[in-house]
Amino acid sequence: MSLLAAERAIASAGLHARRLRFAATVPFPADHAAEAASWPQTDWALTHAAALAWAAVKAGEAVAVLSLQPGLYDGTRIQPLNPL
Repeated sequence: MSLLAAERAIASAGLHARRLRFAATVPFPADHAAEAASWPQTDWALTHAAALAWAAVKAGEAVAVLSLQPGLYDGTRIQPLNPL
């Protein structure tokens, strides 16, 4: 979903992101969807990354979410890093 959101925002951004060496395809299972549904004010395009990151945090894993607009994640318990 994040790649789709990037592609909709800027043409070819999703394609570019998919080619990055650290990019991964991650499923969006029911528990992630349920978590994402608990953030009704969050844009659907952000919920997959936020739910995935929150599940990793709860599991004790180190995770980083990058966003050029970190404020869009307000209310998701995720604090993205702005790479700029």
